[in-house]
Amino acid sequence: MLVRVSIASLPQVESCRLRFPLSSISPPTVLAEQEPVRELLGGWAEYLTADGRTFYHNSRSGESSWKPPRRRYNTDNEDSRDGSSGNIYSGSSSPLAK
Repeated sequence: MLVRVSIASLPQVESCRLRFPLSSISPPTVLAEQEPVRELLGGWAEYLTADGRTFYHNSRSGESSWKPPRRRYNTDNEDSRDGSSGNIYSGSSSPLAK
């Protein structure tokens, strides 16, 4: 007799799913009482989920991400200070600059 079992229901698969989330799963929102693990530049802070996963949140833009924020190369304009990506070529001689 052949018995079919879905591997998605196995405990090992569920454990793996919790430790290695799919990129399509959005990071959680930051709760008012939640303290960051550390403060980063540009309004970003590092937080931990209840199960110990690290995520990042920008208090200025409201953006959250599983990946750490990228460093800004040009921080002397207002766009980069508000946490948005802005134009990293501003103030340069690049033909791509506005």
